[in-house]
Amino acid sequence: MHKVKTCNTCGKTKPEQQFKKRTRLCKDCRNAKERQHYQENKEVFQAKREANRERRNEISRASYARRIDYERRRSAEYRAKNAEKRKAYQRQRVQDLPDAYVAKVIRRRTGLTTQDVYQYPELIQAYRQYLITKRQIQGYEADQACQRLTTEHDRIIRANRAGRDSSVRSKRIE
Repeated sequence: MHKVKTCNTCGKTKPEQQFKKRTRLCKDCRNAKERQHYQENKEVFQAKREANRERRNEISRASYARRIDYERRRSAEYRAKNAEKRKAYQRQRVQDLPDAYVAKVIRRRTGLTTQDVYQYPELIQAYRQYLITKRQIQGYEADQACQRLTTEHDRIIRANRAGRDSSVRSKRIE
C-alpha cells in the first residue's frame, strides 16, 4: 500500500511521493509558493545575483583551470607511461593510410577544406597511391643509403685497423 498525506495548503490527499521529506506541503503548492515569493522579491534576488556574479565567475574560472591542469597532468602521465604503445599506434596508422590520415595530409599540403577533400573520394585514392609509391621509392633510396654508409663505415674501420697495425709494427721494430 502507498502511504498518503494531506497537503496543509490545498487540503488534497496525495501519495507520499508528491511531498518533500518532512513537510506537509505538496510539491505543486510548494512550487507555487516559491514562484510567488520570487515574484514578490525579484529585485532582491537579482541584486544578490549581481553582487555574487564576479565571485561565481571567479569560482568557475578556478574550477576550469583546475580541471585543465588535471587533464594535462593525466594526459602527460598517460603519454609517458604508454609511449611505446602510442608510437606503435601512430606507425600502424601511418602504414595503413586510412582515409582520415590521407585527407589530413592533403589538407595540410593543399589548403583544401575537409569537405572539399571528402567530396572527391578519387582524390583520396590517388593521393594514397602517391604516398605508397613515394614510400617505396624512399625505402629503396634508404636501402641504397644504408649500403653506402655500411660500405663507407667498413672502409673507415679497415683503414683505422691498418693504421694501428702499421703503427704497432713500427713500434716493435724500434
